[in-house]
Amino acid sequence: MKLKAARTIKVKMDLNVDPCEDFYRYSCGGWLDNVQVPDDSFMIGSFSTIDRDSTSKLKDMLSNETRASDPLYEAVPKTFYAACVNTDLIDERGAKPFLDLISTVGGFPVINSLWSESDFNMEDLVIKLHELGLTPFMSLYVDADKGQKKTFILDFPYYVVSDRNESSNREFVMEALRLLGANEDVLNRDFEEMNAVKLAVLQALYNSSATVAYPISIDQLQEKYKWVEDIFSTLHF
Repeated sequence: MKLKAARTIKVKMDLNVDPCEDFYRYSCGGWLDNVQVPDDSFMIGSFSTIDRDSTSKLKDMLSNETRASDPLYEAVPKTFYAACVNTDLIDERGAKPFLDLISTVGGFPVINSLWSESDFNMEDLVIKLHELGLTPFMSLYVDADKGQKKTFILDFPYYVVSDRNESSNREFVMEALRLLGANEDVLNRDFEEMNAVKLAVLQALYNSSATVAYPISIDQLQEKYKWVEDIFSTLHF
């Protein structure tokens, strides 16, 4: 291994150059003579080359046909990759898979005229989103605490707000909703309401009192917020 590494380094050097005259050329001349910047990049280096080679090898591995003898850790990524590159099927199905997914968590009023506020339950929505691996408003993780074996922490997601990006984000969200069949008459109104909720969460998040930790046992947490127990049941420790 050491000899291989030494040979790799030596190939990237130019031993015909006096290091006292041009040390950069001496140490990197072989690399400069034999490497070209790819058309889709503006620079290249050792790390980007390793990344490109690794990505190419990974693509070749995922492109191979799934076999019955493949272990699960190979079969599942191959299946996902095959689904992602099957653009004909993706175009044929359109937005239906995503719309079906939205329906499973209670629907979305801006794209569903039958949505009813009286049937909406925020706690139920949060639980279902956590089951899908999404963490709105808060995330749950296990962290070490002095004197305690386990401490469950309810952590608010960290949002970065930038006026520079706000306009482009708005256009992106609006266009995505239009592609999902949003009702144009209510799109602007509902988007403003969604944005107001986001700003309210951000205001609470950056409030000084929101940064204070309040120790509480799991039993107390489940008693005070019974729906949290359903979220805990989706976690695997």
